[in-house]
Amino acid sequence: MHMTAIVIIGKGRLGQACAQAMASMGNVRVLTSSDIDIGDPESVDRALECADWVINTAAYTDVDGCETHTQKAHRVNADGARYVARRCATIQARLVHISTDYVFDGAGTTPYGETDPVAPVSVYGQTKYLGEQAVVAECPDAYVFRVQWLYGAGGPDFVDAMQRLAQTQAEIRVVSDQWGSPTWTGSVAQALRAVIEHGAVPPGLYHMPSTGYTNWYAYACAIFQNRPNAPVVIPVPTTAYPRPAQRPLNGRLNGEKLANYIDPLPNWNAALSAYLEAL
Repeated sequence: MHMTAIVIIGKGRLGQACAQAMASMGNVRVLTSSDIDIGDPESVDRALECADWVINTAAYTDVDGCETHTQKAHRVNADGARYVARRCATIQARLVHISTDYVFDGAGTTPYGETDPVAPVSVYGQTKYLGEQAVVAECPDAYVFRVQWLYGAGGPDFVDAMQRLAQTQAEIRVVSDQWGSPTWTGSVAQALRAVIEHGAVPPGLYHMPSTGYTNWYAYACAIFQNRPNAPVVIPVPTTAYPRPAQRPLNGRLNGEKLANYIDPLPNWNAALSAYLEAL
């Protein structure tokens, strides 16, 4: 399959993984934040020329930062998503847009499906949901994929943070009552490639979690599993670790809808082990 694709990566590690995964599929152009300002419609129109696919992974993902920089959050996550989708409709490019589990309030007791009502409890979640709505309004045949707890080469993440703390601390406190699926960016990138190659996945909204669920405490323990002189990880409740932005306690996503078309993402623990080994 030969195609032309544009991957908008901003500064993010997911975009880098997507560009890498799709490089062998055809002519892939990578746009960084110095090539495109997705909050500026004129910049978007200039940067996005004819392509078969546009993969938009750019977002303002500093969840706590969004609480104080609300204007930036809206500009990038909501308005930027709209401008990219509008341009894709104009140039007739298929759009892949990345969203998040933070569109849910986390009060549910089972993994969230695509038809479950959203109720974001943070500015980040609110602006990402506005972005989803804008994408569907401007480009009805777009793909929207909700992902979560991403880690991978090229950006700060939970794995980096834990390994950095382990260099100076004998004990690390980690919340144990927030649940989700740690997801390697490489797994997401390969799944997106499969969607594009498959050709029969209908446009729409999909959840794309790793297989299996865990909490941040158990995730931290898994990171240190084979590390000599690993710090002691102590479980604490979310209430002991107040943050500017509220987090969904249950962020689990149900990936069954997408699994009707492509293979599910690998188990979170197996993917994490392979990633750590490769490091």
